[in-house]
Amino acid sequence: MEKQLVLARYEENLDWVIENNLVDKTKIYNKGSDLPSKFINVTKLSNVGREAHTYLHHIILNYHKLADFTYFCQGNPFDHSLNFVEKFNNLEINKFTYLGDFSHKIYKDCLYDENMYDKSLPLVASTLNLISFLPNEYEFKSGAIFAVPKKNILNRSLAYYEEAISFVDSDISSPAAHAFERLWEFIFSVRA
Repeated sequence: MEKQLVLARYEENLDWVIENNLVDKTKIYNKGSDLPSKFINVTKLSNVGREAHTYLHHIILNYHKLADFTYFCQGNPFDHSLNFVEKFNNLEINKFTYLGDFSHKIYKDCLYDENMYDKSLPLVASTLNLISFLPNEYEFKSGAIFAVPKKNILNRSLAYYEEAISFVDSDISSPAAHAFERLWEFIFSVRA
C-alpha cells in the first residue's frame, strides 16, 4: 500500500524530513521562503487559508491519483504530535485517524475549543453546509495532523472539495481555516 506525506510548510525547518528518510514519500507545499534544493517534490503556493487550503489544494490536484493513504501535517508536526515520524512509519490505518496528541472539546453551535483564547470563533455557516452530520459536542485533536485512506477522500466528489477550498482561498487566516481544523474527521467520515 502506498503512503504519502502531504506537508503544509510556511517557514518551518524541514530537516526532519531528510533525517528520517521521508523525502521520497513527501509532497511539500511551501507557502514561505524558498527551500534548499535538497528538498524535492515542492510546490509553491500563495500564503492563504493556513493548512486547510494546502490540504484541499492537494486533494483537488490529485483527486484521480491519490496515494492509498495520505498523511497530512504542518511543517512542524512535533508541537502537536510528539512521535509523528513513528506514527507515519508504523501506524496502520483503515479509517480517518488523528495523529495529534492533544484532545479538545468542541461545541457545534459556536465551534470553539473550551481551552482556546478566542471563545468566539464562529462556525462558518457555509462550512457546516458541507457536512451532513455534526454532533452537538465532540472532541478533536489539535494541529490538523491526521491520516486518511483514499476511499474516505473519494467518498466526496471533486466538486465538494472545490467548493470547500473556496472558503479558504483568499485570506491568510480566516475563521473558516480554523473551522476546518475542527471538522476534518467529519469531512472524511464515511457516514457523511
